[in-house]
Amino acid sequence: MTSGYEVIDNFIIKIQENLSNSQNFEWIPYEQFENIKSLASGGISNIRIAKWINGPIIGDKQKQKRVGPLMVVLKIIDWEKELSSILNQVQYHYICYNKSPDKFLPIYGITKDHLNNYISIIKYAEEGDLHDYLDSNFSSLNWNKKLLILSSFLRDLKTIHEQGFMHKDIHSKNILLSRNNEGKLLIAYLPTSGLTRPVAPIGNKNEKEGIYGILPYLAPEVLKGKEYIQASDIYSVGIVMCELSTGEFPFKDKQHDMILTVNICQGERPRLSDNAPSIYNEVIKMCWAQDPSVRPSINKLESIVLEWCDRLAELFGESDKE
Repeated sequence: MTSGYEVIDNFIIKIQENLSNSQNFEWIPYEQFENIKSLASGGISNIRIAKWINGPIIGDKQKQKRVGPLMVVLKIIDWEKELSSILNQVQYHYICYNKSPDKFLPIYGITKDHLNNYISIIKYAEEGDLHDYLDSNFSSLNWNKKLLILSSFLRDLKTIHEQGFMHKDIHSKNILLSRNNEGKLLIAYLPTSGLTRPVAPIGNKNEKEGIYGILPYLAPEVLKGKEYIQASDIYSVGIVMCELSTGEFPFKDKQHDMILTVNICQGERPRLSDNAPSIYNEVIKMCWAQDPSVRPSINKLESIVLEWCDRLAELFGESDKE
């Protein structure tokens, strides 16, 4: 089964050649999807959810089988205008996915709808995004659950950074939540299908790229037009950490305008939680430091958070009682 579009077919073949025996990326007939519903729209993409009747192929080449039906996300994209960018994003995803396949939501393949829109097929995160989850469940979240969310999306960012990439789009609407196979543990995923880019050499800024993202999560150096670096991702993590502890969208009572932009560049940050342990707030301050060079690396940050998980009762027990 082919797409009828040589560029797409060649790309699928290229991806397949670099996958392990237990992974698959394929062209999927649109007729395989039912109960299609619009989920969100924005920019060049339109997002829907659907039931994939047959489901993906699992197992190695000798014992493959399909595991449908399965709920998936259909990300509809203007392939004609953004083809090169989108194909690069899928390629970046699989570089990371091949390193840690259990840590990323898989991209199953590509399809085309009846209006000739090309669509990428991504695993559906049934618990939605972190922003909406906090809005509905914050009062019932203890520190064990908060740190599990934090540590699980940090592992994704660690893999992304280790492969020489930056994410560039870390915010609570772009952190997706799902349950583990037993349906008990809440796991957070950082999608790689957004704005992941290779790290550019210092001094090689592309002036045509502009500034993209949600203002409260953007590092001051990015707002000033400087090169986006991996430490800029760490700044965004600090904002998410604050949101995890307060349950509030950063700068929720302020206009996202030039005044806020200037204030962030001058050092203004969201309000810290009075109920969070001081060690937690201190790490947030390290992450959103004005000087990118003093922000912790992803390896250091993950190490700190994993230690918190190991010493949960000792370090966070009192905060859970408040």
